[in-house]
Amino acid sequence: MEIVFLVDASSSVGQENFQSELNFIRKLLSDLTVEQTATRVALVTFAGKGMISRNIDQITSPKFAGDKCRLLNDELRQIKYSGGGTYTRGALLEALTILRASRPGAKKVVFLITDGFSNGGDPRPVAGILKDLGAIVLTFGIRTGNVEELKAIASEPGDTHSYLLNSFKEFEALARHALHRDLKEGSYSILETRNACKFLCNVSDELGDNQLEQGTIYEGNCCDELAECSCGRASGHYACLCPVGYYGSGLIGNCH
Repeated sequence: MEIVFLVDASSSVGQENFQSELNFIRKLLSDLTVEQTATRVALVTFAGKGMISRNIDQITSPKFAGDKCRLLNDELRQIKYSGGGTYTRGALLEALTILRASRPGAKKVVFLITDGFSNGGDPRPVAGILKDLGAIVLTFGIRTGNVEELKAIASEPGDTHSYLLNSFKEFEALARHALHRDLKEGSYSILETRNACKFLCNVSDELGDNQLEQGTIYEGNCCDELAECSCGRASGHYACLCPVGYYGSGLIGNCH
């Protein structure tokens, strides 16, 4: 599946509500296996003309294994609020450009998250092109916004593909309902470097793991010499994995 998130960063949304939009995306992605052979993600923030930013793009710029861990732990946290107008048409045009690089036969989904007041041209014709391309367009907005426009942008029937909320605070609670999936641990991808697992030493110390020598600096290598630093394809969490035939946390001295 190819998913493009279009996130409103305009002045009418505001900094706090912008963070609610990103938290909504974070929770929704917790239910998906994100990797090159499963779900690929792109995230575009938009405000006025000239203020459309492709912050994340796994669709036209494929990444190596570990996409979801970087996505949840690094890339989403680095996205900045801008303020400005609401050039929804431009955001949809950006989604169109991205989805032209979709894998053959892959399901295409666009999430438009906005306060509902667009400017800078009618976004509905571009939404029509996206739908003709085979994309499912879901819109998420506030009831005080341009409700009819959001329903027109969404795939048919508009009433079931357009989610209208009373406030941005409700976005996070809606995440799981949007795709009707259960969180699964899933499999892991082995990473090319162990540096991503360096913080696991501190986590283990806090939990009282007596396998680690107190005060020892591991210089980014928290995994046992037999273990590999990995990324959970569904969970988005880093972990040290012991090889087949061994058990334990995978941290130093804990593959048995």
